[in-house]
Amino acid sequence: MDLERLASDEDAFPLLYIQAFEWFNEGIIPAIQLEKMANSIPSDILDELEGEKEFHAAGIIRLRKKYPKIYKHFNEDWDELLEELTEGFNREMKRELRRIR
Repeated sequence: MDLERLASDEDAFPLLYIQAFEWFNEGIIPAIQLEKMANSIPSDILDELEGEKEFHAAGIIRLRKKYPKIYKHFNEDWDELLEELTEGFNREMKRELRRIR
């Protein structure tokens, strides 16, 4: 499964797996268990990852190309997240994202 491949992909931005896992399991795993899983990750690490907007945005673009099934399954969610992440990006930063392969 692509989700398992993403979990072991050392080049993937870590938040991508966490988000995909939560979205895939929403409604399957009780919300309280998903919350416990999310809380098992130290908050300082999560805060640091969430602050890496450029890497996060680049990761979403790579996800679109390398894991198209995961991307397509939650297309609207990924697009919305990418829009949020790139909101303050200047033209050059957005241009660099388009060059990602």
